[in-house]
Amino acid sequence: MKKILLLSFLAAALLLGGCASTQPQVPPHASNREEKSGHIKLVQGPLTLEVSQKPKYFSPELMPAEEGKVVIGLFTAITNDSDQDLNIKPEFVTIITEDGKSYQYSEARTAITGKGAFKAMDLPPHYRGGGLLLFEIPRDQQVDKVLYEDQAGHKFTVSLQAPPGKV
Repeated sequence: MKKILLLSFLAAALLLGGCASTQPQVPPHASNREEKSGHIKLVQGPLTLEVSQKPKYFSPELMPAEEGKVVIGLFTAITNDSDQDLNIKPEFVTIITEDGKSYQYSEARTAITGKGAFKAMDLPPHYRGGGLLLFEIPRDQQVDKVLYEDQAGHKFTVSLQAPPGKV
């Protein structure tokens, strides 16, 4: 029963946060940073990065974590508006907490996020991919920044604390 409740909750979170999929998408006409619908969107050349404006902090009852830590969920999507495939992986996403420490996504939790999880793939031109990533961070910390850096040299730094219009 707990598993069904947990999966239902995650499915609802994905629907509210925007489902990640590999569907064709019209090239964005955004400035460097755009905030709407609870997401921050950054455009850099033929690549667009979209992340949750506010990470979801899960209660310990719903998602137990190591002692002194909490599980957070972060929706992350990449749109490839180039003419070549782009390799995307959850390992390219890192979060930085207010104390300056960095955290990679929790591989152990990939099975929990299921169909909506951010999966490694070669993203075709003019497609969008990504999904939900779960991280474990110290309970007393907040996420300050999200970093995305891939093997092709694309690098984004998203400040979740910045006022609108600032990166």
